[in-house]
Amino acid sequence: MFKKEKKVKLTFHTHQTQQLIDMFPPKLAGQSTPDWFKTLQVSKNNLVPNMNECPGMVDLFKNTVNIPLWQDIRIKYDKGQIVDVDIPGVPKGHEIHFVQQHMPQQWNEAFKGFTHVKLLSPWLVTAEGPYRNTPFLMHNPSWHNTTQLGKYNILPGELNFAYQSGTAINMFLQPSIGSNEITLEAGNIISYLTPLQYDVKVEVQVKWVTEERWRSLLKHQFTFNKFYRKTKKWLDRNKI
Repeated sequence: MFKKEKKVKLTFHTHQTQQLIDMFPPKLAGQSTPDWFKTLQVSKNNLVPNMNECPGMVDLFKNTVNIPLWQDIRIKYDKGQIVDVDIPGVPKGHEIHFVQQHMPQQWNEAFKGFTHVKLLSPWLVTAEGPYRNTPFLMHNPSWHNTTQLGKYNILPGELNFAYQSGTAINMFLQPSIGSNEITLEAGNIISYLTPLQYDVKVEVQVKWVTEERWRSLLKHQFTFNKFYRKTKKWLDRNKI
């Protein structure tokens, strides 16, 4: 008897332009490895192998999903506060629909001087298949970040697309003396999504949907507290 392959299919939905899908679609990392990795030669010294022979890195790229940044975002910040945000095509006053911020008291002011930034993603994700409840780790795209490593850090967190669809990116900007500015460029990988079950194979689909359909995938706001835990409880309770 053949053993059935463990799979989960992630579909990234957007109601934005078709060009977003054509230019900056999420992909499996094996399809969008870093430029420096693509041209790296196999080491001739068996005692000092290059990174393309590192099992930890090779295995990471086999099943991780890369999420590229969907548009340029310029952020000015000072003393842990966002001062100004510029986004192409977004009028002043509407930036809150694209970039938000949590306050230091939410993490007991432990990270002194860092500025929190939350990028609201255009992608809502659904999971299909018998392993649809596979949890994923969203984490820092360190191997792709050759120019701004350390200037910002993606904050890791677990996502389970059987219970929620959001892919917001949370990050800390590096502390600075006085005001500072950072420009995040469209097309650069902004986050990795790695399954926390090593033997589950990930498939990725990108799909344009109507705004009505996209909004139907959003969270149902039904409670004052413990939102995710209660959502999970009710969805599990009503499984067929």
